[in-house]
Amino acid sequence: MAEAVGVSRGWYAMLERGEPIQPSIAMLNRVAQALNATRDERVTLLQLAIPELQGLF
Repeated sequence: MAEAVGVSRGWYAMLERGEPIQPSIAMLNRVAQALNATRDERVTLLQLAIPELQGLF
């Protein structure tokens, strides 16, 4: 998955563990695309990763 997203395995592992790495929206969109996420799944991913976005979608 890390390769598909274009990040290191270590960085992706930190993302999966929920460590405070502050991923960009662009990076999260690449993750969602690699997962073939639906629009609703993409919104959920963004809201979970960036709590400040909750309620904006």
